[in-house]
Amino acid sequence: IVTFHSKYIIDKCLNNLDKNFKIILAENSDDTTFTQQLMNKYNNVFSFTIGYDAGFGYAVNRALEKVKTDYFVCLNPDSFPNKDCINQIFKTIKRKECGMVVPITIKENGKESTEYGGFFGEKISKDKDKDNLLQVDRVSGNLFIMNTNFFNKIGKFDENIFVNFEETDLQKRIKDNKKEVLIDYNAKTKHLEGKSADPSLQYFLKCEGAWHFSWSQFYFFKKHYGFRRAFNLTFSSFIKNSLRFLYYFFHNKRQSKISLLHSKGFIYALLNKSPSYRAEINQFPK
Repeated sequence: IVTFHSKYIIDKCLNNLDKNFKIILAENSDDTTFTQQLMNKYNNVFSFTIGYDAGFGYAVNRALEKVKTDYFVCLNPDSFPNKDCINQIFKTIKRKECGMVVPITIKENGKESTEYGGFFGEKISKDKDKDNLLQVDRVSGNLFIMNTNFFNKIGKFDENIFVNFEETDLQKRIKDNKKEVLIDYNAKTKHLEGKSADPSLQYFLKCEGAWHFSWSQFYFFKKHYGFRRAFNLTFSSFIKNSLRFLYYFFHNKRQSKISLLHSKGFIYALLNKSPSYRAEINQFPK
């Protein structure tokens, strides 16, 4: 589990999990008080700080260096699997010997998530096989299971990506290594979507997410398909966000800033600059 100022939700997350699971929790800050309190409270939790906001993939990679088991589950703090969910996806990945298995995600409104498809955003068949499994190219991975050795073999998470598209990039490499990414409809998890951090940070993290969505999207396409195709696939979004910035500038300053950050993220990626934007740390609660 990777946390980032997740004090308000972490107990609900941990108490929802089977106490027999060994949990490794990486806090993407220097809040050692938080991590020590968790270890004092939960016998099955080992928690440590990254030391700064290093990004999701980087934190997962550091946590995985401490994993000794053949398989691991990666879980967001705002994802709440049903009682048998993790055991079910464990059975599936062992039986199918695939690259990654995720449960079906149930949104806060009670509807099934449709955040899956092809690498270029195209829709794919929703026809599940006889075991109630659906093969996809990419899927939102608020909870997933993988073989530890295979994860290491294909290069772990790409640490150049701070946030957004890190899962898509990992899934692309899974597919490139002739393994399947499967959604197991026999397993379910509820995901609150974007509520893993303190609610007071929501707008600042939306700003951060906007910048990095554009940067990471261009980076992903350039990495796997080349610069020209990346440009062709993302330039229209840059134009749309630039126009949204101008429109919202006179109507909604906050939305205007988000649109501007989308555009700036694209420009930084286009110029091959590092993903340097971070949420306004001075705004974070103590």
